[in-house]
Amino acid sequence: MFEVSTEAIDKIKHILEERQKTEAIRLMPVSGGCAGTSLDLFFDEPTDDDLRLDENGVAFIIDKTVYEQAKPISIDYSENPVTPGFLVSSALDSGAGCGDCACSC
Repeated sequence: MFEVSTEAIDKIKHILEERQKTEAIRLMPVSGGCAGTSLDLFFDEPTDDDLRLDENGVAFIIDKTVYEQAKPISIDYSENPVTPGFLVSSALDSGAGCGDCACSC
């Protein structure tokens, strides 16, 4: 399963328009230290190992193996003045890391 909120799509389209680019948005695992691994968004070009997911005119790409490990994936955008930005949730978010940094990471 792959979901992208209307707010996230609108923000991505706005960014792509400002950049005057039609690049795909890559979902890629990043290490969060004690928080474990999560997905983040990057501009990129697809490779043969990628799965392409089109949502409302925006192309998202993710390595096929990573997709199988990370699904379900959801992307939202928060306008919260304290912590604005994209919120990417996936199965990689749960059970990773040691939680409270008591593991000396």
